[in-house]
Amino acid sequence: MLQYKIADRLIPAGEGDTAQVVVLERADQEPCVLPGGMDLSSLPAGEAAWTPRLAFGAGHISGSLALAQREKGEAGPRISFGLWPKGLLLLDESGAASQILSNMADHAIWKHPASPAQVFCRLLEGLADGDGALLREAESSLEALEEDVLGEKLDGLSERMLPLRKQIGRLLLQYGRLSDLGEQLAQAGDAYFSKTETLAFQGFGNRAARLEDQAEHLREYAAQIWETYQAAIDIRQNRVMQLLTVVTTIFMPLTLITGWYGMNFPNMVAIHWKYGYGAICLLCTATALLLLWLCKKKRFL
Repeated sequence: MLQYKIADRLIPAGEGDTAQVVVLERADQEPCVLPGGMDLSSLPAGEAAWTPRLAFGAGHISGSLALAQREKGEAGPRISFGLWPKGLLLLDESGAASQILSNMADHAIWKHPASPAQVFCRLLEGLADGDGALLREAESSLEALEEDVLGEKLDGLSERMLPLRKQIGRLLLQYGRLSDLGEQLAQAGDAYFSKTETLAFQGFGNRAARLEDQAEHLREYAAQIWETYQAAIDIRQNRVMQLLTVVTTIFMPLTLITGWYGMNFPNMVAIHWKYGYGAICLLCTATALLLLWLCKKKRFL
């Protein structure tokens, strides 16, 4: 459990201090001292705790935020929160909020004392911190894949593309949830927040919306590359079928000739001629060359 006081920065609360920010790691963990009005029972419980939602109560706002995993095998942040005028209570079994607040306490110094709402807004911003670089990295990977597709380097490309498309989908889901949360908090307005706090949530919602737009653009870009890849696969298959058709066309008359003379009827032309074998070989070679020339002339090869 982490407990902080709020001044011009986050300060770890000592024994007997009244904490303004409390982070619980388990739902059954009891906080020490909470400001008046803060109540652990206000947080969403059970399965509802991990369903993205926001509830407006008398003098407080509670809700939860379940973000998508960014990498395969990595659990996404899941946070339940209760926000009062004098305090912020968090249930963070994933550890994401605890890490962000610890970094904030170590490095962040503010010009003016912050409120619990402003600390919560900075926490939300921390959940998307560094995502601009993550999206640029995804875009660079897509550009490399596009170059491989255009250069017909198709082997193993689907194995590289599918994890990237899934990652972009997870990021798009995350930014959508953050954008919706910021918009709902900003719309709460004067009923719960000061003008400064409302502007902070509006700014966060706009930033999350921009990240969502960038992720949507990358998803469309990935879909275009995938369609180009599928078209390149179809072209490759058509080339193989075209080659097989040409080979079949060349050898079909030769098969007819060999099958015809394989019947061995006694009155067949040139069957007892001493130059018959050579003549048939010349006929087959001439037929094959003629068909090959016709295929090249028609640009089948």
